[in-house]
Amino acid sequence: MSEAALITAGTLLHGSIAALLFLWAGSDVEATQLALRTTARMSFMWFMLAFVASPLAQLAPGPGSG
Repeated sequence: MSEAALITAGTLLHGSIAALLFLWAGSDVEATQLALRTTARMSFMWFMLAFVASPLAQLAPGPGSG
């Protein structure tokens, strides 16, 4: 999967979940905070992958880390 496709998929996933939370919980302040907290927690995985990718590629070089 290309980087652009991965970024697009992640963006669509996070946007869809935020939209579903707005539909489910409403659009008041608490619902907005819930949507922001949820997408921030999901984004943590992407940030960890980005920060761990370079050291992991140095420890275990392979065809996928090129």
